[in-house]
Amino acid sequence: EESLPAGQSMILLQIETFEILGSVLVKQNVGKKAAVTIQGNPDVRKIVAKIKAELVRPVASLGGGRFGVFDRIYHMLRPLPNQQQGGGVQWVADTFKEAPPIDATKGNYSDVTYTYKEERYCKLGYNPTKQSVLPRCIGWISSYSSETHTPNLSPYSFFCEVGRGPRPFIAFAACPKTDGTDWKDAHRDAMETGVFAFNITTKKLAEAMNMSSAPCESSISEFELAGLKYKNATSIDAPVLEDSPIVFECRYVTNVKVPEIKPKDSKYYLIVGEVLSIDIDKNILDDKGLVDVGKLQPVARLGYGQEYAVVDKVLNI
Repeated sequence: EESLPAGQSMILLQIETFEILGSVLVKQNVGKKAAVTIQGNPDVRKIVAKIKAELVRPVASLGGGRFGVFDRIYHMLRPLPNQQQGGGVQWVADTFKEAPPIDATKGNYSDVTYTYKEERYCKLGYNPTKQSVLPRCIGWISSYSSETHTPNLSPYSFFCEVGRGPRPFIAFAACPKTDGTDWKDAHRDAMETGVFAFNITTKKLAEAMNMSSAPCESSISEFELAGLKYKNATSIDAPVLEDSPIVFECRYVTNVKVPEIKPKDSKYYLIVGEVLSIDIDKNILDDKGLVDVGKLQPVARLGYGQEYAVVDKVLNI
């Protein structure tokens, strides 16, 4: 691992205890488990209550006292493989659709406290991290393979800005492939080529983003799989999505393994990049030169296996 530039530091906080109010929890029918399908579609655990984003009503910081909000939840399951004759695989993707409104104005479950170090399972039936950290910007990462120059593209829902000012940084978290044999393409490509790009996901691109999450072979380009066009970045050797209205071109800085609490309980790495240039489509700016989320319509990840939001309104404080 490389070190951060002089004068830069990173702090990773581990969550020990969750305290969740019953006012944002809605009871679930736990009489029967859902059928198990590939990649966890749909939820396969015995969930007794769900954290509902509609009741949490989270906001996203836009800077300058501006916050992004949303008022609708969308559902979209991850792509599933359809085995073809001759051994090939055709990936079948879901559509991006509004979720049915919940039949509640407040939660109907008791408050929940869950301490990870002390309790083997959370009484809700799942680890509540993904359902609590929201909305999350989707890190749609593009890169070239160092060996074959294959253009790769994949979304990461644990993604954030980690530095501003004259040297801005972003980071995304990745784990090894599901079979444990190798790093995921974006992680490996960033380390081997020294660069990667972040492409913002909009409502129009949501279904293509989802298709690019299919765990296909590294020899297959997700751009081609999702029917997307790319071009070469202007300042780095990486592909960028032609239709994404905001693109960050980044230099790989380091990757840091997320610390373990229990033996072998962490397999995630945080991959950090320095932003070298930003390309913004002028059509998504307002008359003050600020990004207009109503025009941009960025897609954010929420919880569980299928929940998303379109952050399209601004709250000024």
